[in-house]
Amino acid sequence: MNFAGAAVVAGGIRRSSEIALGTMGDEEFNNLKTKENLEDKSLARWASNNTHVVNVGDDYTEAAKRTEVNGEPGYFWIENAREYGRMSDPVNRIDHRVMGTNPCGEQSLESYELCNLVETFPINHEDLDDYKETLKFAYLYAKTVTLLRTHDSRTNQVMTRNRRIGLSQSGIIENINKWGFRTHMKWCSKGYKVVRGWDKTYSEWLGVPESIKKTTVKPSGSVSLLPGVTPG
Repeated sequence: MNFAGAAVVAGGIRRSSEIALGTMGDEEFNNLKTKENLEDKSLARWASNNTHVVNVGDDYTEAAKRTEVNGEPGYFWIENAREYGRMSDPVNRIDHRVMGTNPCGEQSLESYELCNLVETFPINHEDLDDYKETLKFAYLYAKTVTLLRTHDSRTNQVMTRNRRIGLSQSGIIENINKWGFRTHMKWCSKGYKVVRGWDKTYSEWLGVPESIKKTTVKPSGSVSLLPGVTPG
């Protein structure tokens, strides 16, 4: 996997995104990014994010020592992903088949499932109504992607059932600075509600299931440069 990531580097730019999921009891996995292994460029260990699949209450003592050195491993709380939609809402276990996540941890995924991400930029809007219009078209784009088929029948089966969407925000700090924290959170809450309504309407119109999850929280890198907002 890491060699594939290294092979597609062009002009010094990484053009792949990879994650390796392991457990805290796997010593070989734990040592994949020791100082010695990272310095050996032939191993291409830099090409993936290495993350432990964990549960709330696990003992992170030894793993945290490695995280302290180079920021990895990361931690993916799989039961939270299976039990919750938004952490502010009650447990619903709607995503109980989750087996992992995409490379940056934005979307919980089943085996063979692909992530489906789309960003919005609230700071570039005059008011909430203006932002809702953008949310609508961002939602429609992502929902349209769920209608496409891949070369793998196993992927098609999962994505046809879940219709997963990752509608997110970037430039959040700028929007908070402009409107205030409470107003921004109001935009989030009302935006989430209206997206759920659109999904109900358009899923019925298209004759497909409602999306199992519709929003996400994700980091933004080079994409954030296009609308001129801060990354992260």
